[in-house]
Amino acid sequence: MELPGEARGSLSRPQRWSRQTSASLAIGYEISTTSLQLAMAYGALANGGVLMEPRIIRELRGPGGELLERREPRAVRRVVSQEVARDLSMTLAGAVADGTGTRAGLANFSVAGKTGTSRVHTGSGYADGDYFATFGGYFPAEDPQLVVFVKLDRPQGEFFGGATAAPVTRATMEAVLAAHAPPLDRQALATLARHQERARSTRNRQPPPPATEPVGVDGAPVPQFASLPLEDPASPAPPLAATSEGEPVGSGFVRIPTVDGISSRVAARRLHGLGLHVRLESPGPVVRIEPEAGSMVAVGDTVRLVGLAEEPPRVARSSRP
Repeated sequence: MELPGEARGSLSRPQRWSRQTSASLAIGYEISTTSLQLAMAYGALANGGVLMEPRIIRELRGPGGELLERREPRAVRRVVSQEVARDLSMTLAGAVADGTGTRAGLANFSVAGKTGTSRVHTGSGYADGDYFATFGGYFPAEDPQLVVFVKLDRPQGEFFGGATAAPVTRATMEAVLAAHAPPLDRQALATLARHQERARSTRNRQPPPPATEPVGVDGAPVPQFASLPLEDPASPAPPLAATSEGEPVGSGFVRIPTVDGISSRVAARRLHGLGLHVRLESPGPVVRIEPEAGSMVAVGDTVRLVGLAEEPPRVARSSRP
């Protein structure tokens, strides 16, 4: 055992749960885990749902530099499906793009991750004013290469994970990228960066969509609002024509906003806020929405979002020690 002092962590069996346990678990309480275990959990998502055995020592070499032993990566088991891992990665990328983890973001690559802030438990109760601030994640979110987990013990002043641990994570990732010989596949990173740049250029060259008659998601024309009867004839009709894109237009209809180029998670949240259902076809920045932006649809209709791609093109990983 490479780390004999590593704790097991704890999670009570469901038979021992109280009425409050479900709510406590949802915010990270009534459970204990080590930083290594959390890093392994994020690594499982980065690996498409497969939990990997941690390696502290990768290889042993003799006095002359000859290879004596090499410990290859070993999968423990699959913990979630690839689809679940992909959806969670998109959610974590959104948490960094526009959530609590924005201070962990990088300029050229998307980061998937989540902040954490918990009170310190001393064994007999929670200590007043003492907190653990954490951030766990990986990058690039589309084709992960590096998992980072940061835990700060009782930070002074600001103590939230997004204000303390997230900037440390970003500084760590920037230092790795700037290193002379980083544990990264630079060719894969360069390929991903070129792919994203081409996608941005393509989106910027696309002409605005032509004006069309508003249709619903089933292709049927949306009734003209001027012909819709008022629920209360005694009440004046609201000014329907003076609404902006993305705002409700009255009588149970909304106009679809422009979401091209923004993350699919942000777009989905914006559409959900308008009362629409969203079917996400692929992750990444939005390249197409159906019905198209500007169309008027009924509240409760389903909108189809198509992201940049299921996956960026992958290149073979280098096998350097």
